Amino acid sequence: MKLEKILNTIKRKITAPLIAGALTVGAMMPAYAAEQESVEAAQEDPKKTDESFFQGNLIGSNIDNIVTFNHDNGGRVHYEAVNSPWQEVPQSDHSLGLRTPSIAGKVRLSGTLDASISSENYLGATEMVEVLPADNVIIRAGGIQSTSGKMGGFAGAKFTPEHFTADFEAWYDGTKFDTHGFIAGIIPVGNGELYLSIGGELGERDINTTNGWYNVGGTGIFTGTHFDIDNNTQSLKAIIVPKGYSRGRGFNDFYSHINNRTEMRAVTTGFVQDSWAPFDAFAVDGEKGHAAVAVYANNSEEAIGGKAHLYVRPIPQIFLGVGAGYSYDKVAEEHNPNLVLEAYGAVPGTPVEGWITMDQNLRTGEPNVTGYVGFVNKF
Repeated sequence: MKLEKILNTIKRKITAPLIAGALTVGAMMPAYAAEQESVEAAQEDPKKTDESFFQGNLIGSNIDNIVTFNHDNGGRVHYEAVNSPWQEVPQSDHSLGLRTPSIAGKVRLSGTLDASISSENYLGATEMVEVLPADNVIIRAGGIQSTSGKMGGFAGAKFTPEHFTADFEAWYDGTKFDTHGFIAGIIPVGNGELYLSIGGELGERDINTTNGWYNVGGTGIFTGTHFDIDNNTQSLKAIIVPKGYSRGRGFNDFYSHINNRTEMRAVTTGFVQDSWAPFDAFAVDGEKGHAAVAVYANNSEEAIGGKAHLYVRPIPQIFLGVGAGYSYDKVAEEHNPNLVLEAYGAVPGTPVEGWITMDQNLRTGEPNVTGYVGFVNKF
């Protein structure tokens, strides 16, 4: 069984519109503000994160449940189960990610285990040792194994000086050598920063970019692209926030890490260590600014399409979204316009949040409804 069969339900994270070229609800997967802040804190100081707990439940074309706990000493436990009972052949995917606190501020250990239960079972594992010899430097190495015949090792490093990021790995899986990673420059321009990143994977022959200019609290522009040379697919994601932009270098480094699959993502195991992606609507803070526009586009040998969304976030605990799109199925020669409505709310004074979206196919009249309920506690 190929790894893609277990990863196809995991790539609906923020990688979905780029790696998979999808223009589906995957571009707007739920997450939570506490996790976004933890992500940025971990990028800035890998020895610790904000302490938080999250339990999320998503019901749509499948049932997705996740539990994550991040300790402020840098340790974490993440578990996710994705069940697809409505498929012709039901499938159940499980992922467990563990990471220790940094030992004496210099070493930490992590491990990931993925299992897929279906007509063709799959088991994959990744073990990693990270050494933190100095500020802004991480050196890592480990092993990979899977029931699809992969068994080998890898080595890599991450460097994050003031205006530069480099994150990469090389590995041998028992049959071939491969490498992936990215480099990014952070350049002060005007009253903000220009972020320019390019990366990819040599064996997959893909190229990914993460670019944008931002003034946190002010204006922000974000773009991400993916080009798969072998499979002839291209995709684009862009977000524009006139005022109240909430994301800085930490988020962009994290996005680049996901898209280029560093820390050995999508080799024998998936993305459980990264939890879920923040809503695109969270790019605006709901305090200094209240509106964001997101645009998605993709092209492949099977289909071409695009859509645009307007998000309104009157307060941080609420956002509403409306979008319209169009796709053309090149194989079936069908035109598919669609309308998307969504709403998010967090209950004040409680850890409860919820989200619902409806993607209406205007050609067939068939709605695709997805709902989410989560429980968030940041300590």
